[in-house]
Amino acid sequence: MDTKDIINVIAIVLSPIIAVLVTIYLQNRSDKKKEKIAIIKSLLSTGHYLYSDEIIRSYNLIDIVFKDNKDVREKWKLYYEALCNESLQYQVRLDKKLDLILAMCRAVNYKNITAQDLQRVYVPKGFAEDGEKQRKYMDMQYQSMEMMIQMFQKQKKEMENKQ
Repeated sequence: MDTKDIINVIAIVLSPIIAVLVTIYLQNRSDKKKEKIAIIKSLLSTGHYLYSDEIIRSYNLIDIVFKDNKDVREKWKLYYEALCNESLQYQVRLDKKLDLILAMCRAVNYKNITAQDLQRVYVPKGFAEDGEKQRKYMDMQYQSMEMMIQMFQKQKKEMENKQ
């Protein structure tokens, strides 16, 4: 066996291994990008809500999913600090949120997305009204439960005093 044959055997053995490794690498890269896009979609599709389970989950995944992107992590840190600072005006928080989402878009090569694009949120009038009605209904339920608890506590004390 001469050198040419040895090189051919090595190429035949290594080619499928290299192909598998390249495929795994590309698949991992694709999966990471899909995770990033899923978070962006989640934040944009629920942009009309201040808070929801989906929004909170997405925010809590940013440090993990964007672990290699310093810009996104810095913008997330600034937005998180703004969320925790109740004295800040709503517009300041909104600006920090927009900065964060723009950085996330750049991280997945959505370079043509602007702040104007992100501020364009569609919320039908009826949808907003229904949300307000639901909030009021939940407040009323909470108040009713509080009143019932107070009544039961009062009855319990009266019964204890009678004994």
